[in-house]
Amino acid sequence: MESLSIVIIFTSLAVSLGKVIDFTGQNLTSVPIESITPDTYILKLSNNKINHLGSFNQAPEIRYLYVDNNKINSIFPQTFQGLRELVYLDADRNDIASLRRFTFSTLKTLTNLILSHNYISHMSEHAFRGLESLEFLELSGNRLSVFPMRAIKLIPSKHLYVVMLRLNNISHIPKDIKTLRPGETSYDLRGNPLSCRNVLEKMVEC
Repeated sequence: MESLSIVIIFTSLAVSLGKVIDFTGQNLTSVPIESITPDTYILKLSNNKINHLGSFNQAPEIRYLYVDNNKINSIFPQTFQGLRELVYLDADRNDIASLRRFTFSTLKTLTNLILSHNYISHMSEHAFRGLESLEFLELSGNRLSVFPMRAIKLIPSKHLYVVMLRLNNISHIPKDIKTLRPGETSYDLRGNPLSCRNVLEKMVEC
């Protein structure tokens, strides 16, 4: 009940701060750019058939962007260049197979990045460069076979609290994971084919 109250308060606050545009579940195959106004605060494009995002330069005030459960197969740095205020990006359940270098480099205010349940098997070590405010990174349910050591290490945020890597194909945890990042970043690797011997329990769940 308490969590429900929090969600209601959060939603009410978001609505009061700016415009909400909701295109959820409308069988869209592309982003309806002409319907997205500059004062958009929350943009919901969930549960459609969109395969290409294009650019959101015309709506620089977007804080929350939902593109989950679509057909997006790739994302490019120019897609997010105009989103200087974005704090939450949900791209869960798409067809993304890899992450290019500097894909999110302009998202200085982003705190939550959701990329779970895609087909990601490769990412550039510079994929998360520029994410100065990132707190939560969700990569569960992909096809990673190697712990993305370098990519995580190069995330500039000093407040990265959780990295979710459940249900991938990771079989080895680097020995120096304890010194990978400053602070107390925790990693959830449950559902991977690995052994958790000699791993610091507080940092890694497996």
